[in-house]
Amino acid sequence: MAVIRPTKQWTYGGRPYLSGSAMESTRVDAKALFLVRLRFEGRGVWRPAEHNWGEEGDPIEDWAKPIIASGPRPEFVMEQVLPGAGVENPFLDPIGESKDHKDFGDLDGAYQILVDVCQAGPKRPHCNRRSGSAGY
Repeated sequence: MAVIRPTKQWTYGGRPYLSGSAMESTRVDAKALFLVRLRFEGRGVWRPAEHNWGEEGDPIEDWAKPIIASGPRPEFVMEQVLPGAGVENPFLDPIGESKDHKDFGDLDGAYQILVDVCQAGPKRPHCNRRSGSAGY
């Protein structure tokens, strides 16, 4: 979290804006951000030499060679969080829906979908991680 000293506050197009000049302090506060620890599970052994590194017959790219050379190692998977998904509609994907709105030029609609997801509260830990990278 960053604490910024505000220098200007204004409204444009019905939206409030705030800018600041200096960073007062920074800290990591997972509880304040409602971050929830995701599950991390072992999946056995990963053998890079057996991994699909591209199309059959294509040469292995240079960046992948050291990975393959280092040999087998433990494989893990981290829990995936689909924002907005719920029991009533497990296929709901507000981030994908927001991106569709953005791609069709509806930036306000795209933005509002993400705001709604983030305002849903601490049961939506993903809004702190993913929506900020949407680039609106």
